Amino acid sequence: MLYDQGMEPQPTAVTGPLKLQIADDIRMRIERGELAPGDSLPTIEELCEQWHCSTNPAREAIALLKQQGLISTGQGKPPVVRAPLRRVVRSSERHQAEKDLVMAQEGERRAIGVAETDMGATLGELVLNVSYEVIQANNALSGVFEISPGDKLLRRVYEMVEPRSRRRQAWSVSHIPHALISGRRGHVRHADDGRGKAVGARCRCSDAARSAHLDRHAGPGGRSIRRGLSSRPDRTPVRYSLEALVIGANTNRDDMPTVSILTAAYAPTAKYLPDTIASVGGQVPPDGWQLEWVVQEDGAEPALAGLVAELPNVQYEANNAQLGLAQTRNVALSRATGELVHVLDHDDVLLPGALAALVPHFEDNSIHWAIGQADDLTPDGQRVPYESALPYGVLAAGQVNEWAGEHGGNWPIHCAGLIMRTASVRALGGWVASPADDDVAMFAALSELTNGYNEPAVTWLYRHHPDQTHRTARWKAWSTAGRRIALQRAAAVRVTGLSFPIDALNRRPITDRHVEVGPLQPKKVYPSD
Repeated sequence: MLYDQGMEPQPTAVTGPLKLQIADDIRMRIERGELAPGDSLPTIEELCEQWHCSTNPAREAIALLKQQGLISTGQGKPPVVRAPLRRVVRSSERHQAEKDLVMAQEGERRAIGVAETDMGATLGELVLNVSYEVIQANNALSGVFEISPGDKLLRRVYEMVEPRSRRRQAWSVSHIPHALISGRRGHVRHADDGRGKAVGARCRCSDAARSAHLDRHAGPGGRSIRRGLSSRPDRTPVRYSLEALVIGANTNRDDMPTVSILTAAYAPTAKYLPDTIASVGGQVPPDGWQLEWVVQEDGAEPALAGLVAELPNVQYEANNAQLGLAQTRNVALSRATGELVHVLDHDDVLLPGALAALVPHFEDNSIHWAIGQADDLTPDGQRVPYESALPYGVLAAGQVNEWAGEHGGNWPIHCAGLIMRTASVRALGGWVASPADDDVAMFAALSELTNGYNEPAVTWLYRHHPDQTHRTARWKAWSTAGRRIALQRAAAVRVTGLSFPIDALNRRPITDRHVEVGPLQPKKVYPSD
């Protein structure tokens, strides 16, 4: 929000509902500087006491301030005043300024780089993350570089973040044939250290020029921030001029909550996986959150590693055996590090803004799952919308299953697009060993125990095509049994009185990120008497 620094902040002229009055009061305190960037807001209890109101207006006021971009929130963290976004103006005048800089003294040239000219910031105001990895070229990349599939490429993932607002200022993925930087004369520092991680690359400048260049363009840890062409979010790579590459850091941080997208993939039916990859690459996590994509490939002959390796923060693993959809999802769940897990099948599409629409609902600890609306994506590329059978907003525990029981075991929620609390899914044992509808049987228990949220926005596309699992004769034959299992499970949860304690989420971290499993110990053999 921009306003004249010389003007005294004014209240909204029209007196509105209490939630607007609360939000307006906090807004003025922020604009007057009484609440500075990083300061915590009053708690819900404090707001209720100050305004003599229930918790609903106070919570709605906080939500409104977040929508206005004045505050940021995160899972398990109190709302804080958000640092103003940096306003970057890039005019054509900068090109002449760069030309004039060539004639300036060396000290002046070294004091101005990409950060200052493009971002309007100094290096000290930005956090730079660069990681490098040696990968095998897939068919698409080998065609671009005119090399053979399977040849080595060096992949570079670059990110520039402003720490105050935690906003990503720049992000790119680029590639270069490994042969161009390995075993050549010049400034090569172990382009491959034997572990698949690039730790150096060739630079065509003189020693003195290279040293000066690195002094100017290297951040903490020697990370280069020299600008160049990079691959686009649609995974189309272009050549990149590399200079002084070093080991970078994974772009995810341990001190930020994470959303884990879970995808069970199977190569023989993965025709549409490139569209899924592009949709994940286009996601921007909500403020204060980060994203990982956990891809688990089913089948005895895995063949998808090259496709998914182009995105940052991808955790790929192959079963090297045919386990089936439910078991593959559960293995992916076991590797997820996020507080939330979002299901995404390998043929579906996550629309831009999906996570931004869904994740904020989990600020309410009573919400354990959420679902966005889905348009059907037909084989000819048409999108077909349909109305939700349930009301939008909070859905009480048991409400979904009541509808399903009244409609012959047909569920009104499409489970292939769910986002859920990781701990809740794990507590229920993950996806069920059901002959069909394993996701419905899992969701039946989850939605019977907990509240959820039916988000009105369309957040994903459900693709229809001949190779879908539910179109097979086997699936159709077992669908009745699968839905019966789901209904029985919901009924069993209800009659046994199982429940999640309201304060369960406050007892310990939602997910254990560093669980280690030791080797299997054989049984001891005791001598017989």
